[in-house]
Amino acid sequence: LMIAATILGMYTEINVCFDLCQDVPKEIVDILHCLIDGDDEPSVLPQHDFFKCDRWNIVACCDSGYFGGSSNSKIISNTSGTWLVNIRANLKNYDSEIEKFLDWLAPYVETHGFIGYTRYEECENPKLVYIENGKAILKNVNVKEY
Repeated sequence: LMIAATILGMYTEINVCFDLCQDVPKEIVDILHCLIDGDDEPSVLPQHDFFKCDRWNIVACCDSGYFGGSSNSKIISNTSGTWLVNIRANLKNYDSEIEKFLDWLAPYVETHGFIGYTRYEECENPKLVYIENGKAILKNVNVKEY
């Protein structure tokens, strides 16, 4: 079984929800629509390591079936004129696509503090995702048994 898992690769889940800044550039919203809704890929992509990943365009829509539920990502305009984004997907995070995605997106996130988690298929505990000072911070969960 371990040999099969090594050959097939392991999945990492991303589950985050946040508001975008009110002044978020249209290009960022367009990229999120591409990632979430399958809209056309923008002709010019930002100069960020995330977009150098071969599979950057599946980070918000890939679904393996290894995690309960299915890919359920969405971007919606709310009544205050901002964008609410919810991303739930899982993929083989070979090139750290998830971490690079969060790094690229963090400066445009209005929500501060906890926004969700990532979890590697073979780990019981997730990594919690926080936005602090425009940066994505992943924190390990350490469970203390009594």
